[in-house]
Amino acid sequence: MLLSLDDESGAVRERQACQWAAAGGIVLDLVLAGRVSVERGRITVIDTAPTGFGLLDDRLRMIDLWAAGRSGPPKGSAPGSGGRPTGRGRRRP
Repeated sequence: MLLSLDDESGAVRERQACQWAAAGGIVLDLVLAGRVSVERGRITVIDTAPTGFGLLDDRLRMIDLWAAGRSGPPKGSAPGSGGRPTGRGRRRP
């Protein structure tokens, strides 16, 4: 996250980078708490018990609702790849 801050002013230069870093930190906390698993490009809720932290509990509920509506291999996967990303597909600059 520090890399997204301007060296002189300390202001956020790349807001989207901060958002991705925060999201990754939340997922990591949920993995370490044993609430979610990330495997083959998919996130799966394995325990919906509260963590005791409001932010994590809210995001756990959101992930659970979102993941319940998903099916099939992740984008970028090819048939026979076992759901692993192939590296093909649209890349963002």
